[in-house]
Amino acid sequence: MTNEKGAAVAQKTAPKVAITYARGWHLTFSNGVTVSVQFGPGNYCQNRHLSIDDPSGYASRLHALECPSAEVAVWDRSGKWITKDIAKALGLDESDDVLGYVNPDTIARIIHCAMGEA
Repeated sequence: MTNEKGAAVAQKTAPKVAITYARGWHLTFSNGVTVSVQFGPGNYCQNRHLSIDDPSGYASRLHALECPSAEVAVWDRSGKWITKDIAKALGLDESDDVLGYVNPDTIARIIHCAMGEA
């Protein structure tokens, strides 16, 4: 997108919050960056072992699923993974597009950093 003088202008995205299959949520910021925080069965978190099919496990916790850690991923408006860039900026493990077993304080730092990404 360009302005009347032909200079590039950052495209704004409508911010939103989305629930993802009752396992977590996504935040999308006006800069187009999305942060995914997942903490259900199969995600890299302490709930990883929960079975989707076991009524005493995941299904019984849907009304109040909680966990001391979560799996976090970040991508830009074009869908390009930028988790490694965010992790590097924060001094975290930058070896994968998904960060596992992330505590709430670090999730807050990731969100703050992602809000500033262009």
